[in-house]
Amino acid sequence: MEKLSKTELRIFFLIIILLILITLLTRFEGGADTFDYTDTAKFFAGVYSAKIRTSHSHLYGLVHFPLVALLKSFWIFKITSLASLLLIIYSVYIMSGSDKRSLWLITLAPIVWYMAPWASPIQLSSLLFLWGWHFIKKYDKNLKKDILCLFYAGILIGLSWA
Repeated sequence: MEKLSKTELRIFFLIIILLILITLLTRFEGGADTFDYTDTAKFFAGVYSAKIRTSHSHLYGLVHFPLVALLKSFWIFKITSLASLLLIIYSVYIMSGSDKRSLWLITLAPIVWYMAPWASPIQLSSLLFLWGWHFIKKYDKNLKKDILCLFYAGILIGLSWA
């Protein structure tokens, strides 16, 4: 496919910078169940005195608690959200064979802009699920049926549900 021109590349980076600024400057952190994820990280970081209760995903809190304990801030949730979304954008671009249309479509998709400031495992889960789907498609296209692709797909899809 045709590469991005310098002008398109500049516009792309300006859009990404705008996404980062909007995400980091807003106080919005997500919907009603956001605290189910952040409270788990607070508990394991030692800054939440209540006993642990059921949550959607303890794994998401366990992944974040070292940085929550170290930084004493929840900015890490927004940063990992942004990182996951940026990796999804790049992954879609790579998986589409470097198609510029796919890059612009995913970069300007309303769901990306809506989910960027959320403290939620949806972004990370979506990234893992996308790569799991990619390995399943790769297995289907390969005539030799490389079992390693199925192994990667199983691990990634399994982690996306954790």
